[in-house]
Amino acid sequence: MILSRGVPLLLLLSACLGVSGCSIGCTAVGAASGVQVLVTGDAAVAEEDTRMDVTTCVRGHCPATAQDLAAGERPNFFVEAPWVDSERPVEVQVTVHEGRRVVAGPVTLTVTPEVVQPNGPHCDPTEYVATVEVAAHP
Repeated sequence: MILSRGVPLLLLLSACLGVSGCSIGCTAVGAASGVQVLVTGDAAVAEEDTRMDVTTCVRGHCPATAQDLAAGERPNFFVEAPWVDSERPVEVQVTVHEGRRVVAGPVTLTVTPEVVQPNGPHCDPTEYVATVEVAAHP
């Protein structure tokens, strides 16, 4: 009797795993393609509350973003850049400013973007992130 109850469950699971079976449920976590900039070195740590700006240039596009930092924080920027659209290596130019002071860069690096699929490999979105590390000027 236990086996007969298990058979319908087994048939249902088999149908869901088949080509014409159940669809895979996807979550709705969003993502964006772009450049993540990690600033390393002790000189990157904010000595007081401040605002730092980063400019990244990829394929002729140069968006900028800013980050407010509390004393003791290290900047970690994400610049949305939809033209980072594959795993093809991209050349990224990076400059980080705190007011008029150049904190890091200008530096040009070639990096290979990584695929980001926050909802899994069979679910949208598929985005690409190029991560660069730049050392702060002492």
